[in-house]
Amino acid sequence: MAQPYLTAINLMGWIDSIKDELQPPVGNKLMFGAGQQKVMVVGGPNKRSDYHIEEGEELFYMLKGNMTLNVMEAGKPRSIPIKEGEVFLLPARVPHSPQREADTIGLVLERERLATEQDGLRWYVPGTSDILFEDWFHCTDLGKQLKPIIEAFHASEAHTTGVPARDYSATQPPVEVDDEIKIGHAVPLHTWMARYASSGYAYLTGDDEVPGGHLNGDAQGVASHESGCPSPGGEYSTIVAR
Repeated sequence: MAQPYLTAINLMGWIDSIKDELQPPVGNKLMFGAGQQKVMVVGGPNKRSDYHIEEGEELFYMLKGNMTLNVMEAGKPRSIPIKEGEVFLLPARVPHSPQREADTIGLVLERERLATEQDGLRWYVPGTSDILFEDWFHCTDLGKQLKPIIEAFHASEAHTTGVPARDYSATQPPVEVDDEIKIGHAVPLHTWMARYASSGYAYLTGDDEVPGGHLNGDAQGVASHESGCPSPGGEYSTIVAR
């Protein structure tokens, strides 16, 4: 079960105690979930063909081993590597599909959903941006809610035939995907922190108006104060302090 609100724990000890629960197809265990922040530990291997869609940003940090985050950027597939020790802030409303290698551990932070918000799981027709299958739900615990949707897809006619069961373009989805944003890349957290060590603190943020370093590099692969990855909503303004 998730830890009580505001309970300090030994992170690696807690991970060792629940490691057997980090099983495919999701491998997700909720650590803290009582407040606004949903803190999850995710283990590999985890090879998924679905893409998760939500209204908010997601923060990825690899504690052990490497992963790849497949995304749909401007309607085209792209793969973003996130190596051990690297951190990546995914902008809101971007379809994404985590691919985790065996014996890896990652930390994922999301925010609590509003009562009116829906998350989606979407599969695309291979090699296209056409929707093969999707389902929408109000998210409270991804580790528990994703598995039955994935199982429903694998039991569906769309999975068997590779042909959509209906015309998804004829209806408006609960979340409008951002087809314009240019997504950055992962950054080594300790290197990023060292760059701003002299100031004593820095913001992990996508807000250009906030002083300090930016979490992600820009679309050209530059990680700098001046050109951080844009992040609609600016939900994460986490301070890193010495």
